[in-house]
Amino acid sequence: MFHPKLLLCALFVLFMVEEGLGQYDDPVEYTMPEDLNTIGFNLTPAAILVMNSQQFSPRWSVFYKRQTAPNHKYRFQYHFESREKYELLQYESPLAWSDTTITLAYDTRNHRNQDLRVGIEFFNPLEKNTMIYGFDVGVGIWEEFDERVEVPYWNDPELNNQPVPSPFEASSSSYADVTWGYFVADFSIGHKFTTKKQFNFIVQWTPEIIYQWPVAENYSSLIAREDPPTDAFFFRLRGIELYMNIVF
Repeated sequence: MFHPKLLLCALFVLFMVEEGLGQYDDPVEYTMPEDLNTIGFNLTPAAILVMNSQQFSPRWSVFYKRQTAPNHKYRFQYHFESREKYELLQYESPLAWSDTTITLAYDTRNHRNQDLRVGIEFFNPLEKNTMIYGFDVGVGIWEEFDERVEVPYWNDPELNNQPVPSPFEASSSSYADVTWGYFVADFSIGHKFTTKKQFNFIVQWTPEIIYQWPVAENYSSLIAREDPPTDAFFFRLRGIELYMNIVF
């Protein structure tokens, strides 16, 4: 079912693009700049580390842009994103317990995806600092590796009843390894801040629409395949990102 929030976001993006492009005059009146090429990088993960914080799903990006008209550029992008999560089910929620033993589960989730995109962006060629509106389409690979390790602990009397992995019961593990292919379409709204003629920054928001399908599966056992993967269509709002650009 089509989610109403998705419709509202799509309408908002289209309205912003229409308003942004509507403010530009006929590009025939403008002249092309001397420098037509741009190489850019996503600085968001590095900026968050500098602020002594940690990003849940850092996205590393590099792109190339080619200006073919006074008010727009074609762009080609490569994105790599990783999400690593480690969980311990606390003592308050053990899987099993007895007078001497308590069994805990450690869940590890390692997800990463990478894609190539091609698109176009529009801007006001008369403004040094200008709004930028664009859209892209692309294709990529999404990999998910989920593992659960169940460890029995017991209170060792020789260590003042401190809990240690039990020597009487073996640990067990299971995993699910799934690879997806996906198509992606995005809309971007940003603002460019020019510091020098060949150097600028862009603060940008890029919501995405993604359709994915499973292409490979690997499980430790049939029990680990409790929720078989199926085709999925979803919307990602994402956050604000910072890009650095070199124009030449």
